[in-house]
Amino acid sequence: MNLTELENKMKKFGEMYYIIIPDKGHLVWRYGTGDNVEIFDIEAYKKRQGVGKELFRMLIGELGENPPHAIFAFVGDDNTDVQKFYKVLGFDISHELDHLYRYGARLVSASYKKVKKL
Repeated sequence: MNLTELENKMKKFGEMYYIIIPDKGHLVWRYGTGDNVEIFDIEAYKKRQGVGKELFRMLIGELGENPPHAIFAFVGDDNTDVQKFYKVLGFDISHELDHLYRYGARLVSASYKKVKKL
């Protein structure tokens, strides 16, 4: 494999994708290895109004033609509201990963098949 071929192979893993609902919220994601999608940031500017679920549904819509095997994110161990949000969506929450963030984190993950029905 030459450098150009290697760069082409790795290109999709370095690209970030954005879903923005003006004045409501945003979701930032990328493709990961293992046929996964990693959510980097999801934020509803006004909480508990369904914006997070709407953003997640938009992500599922974008992935529809080429669905991944799973979707995952890392959440601060002390960020229990976000952990509850992911749990409502059908994600599993791992034990604390104290070596990942300075203040501890958890892996949240779900198979695409499990969460695509949301």
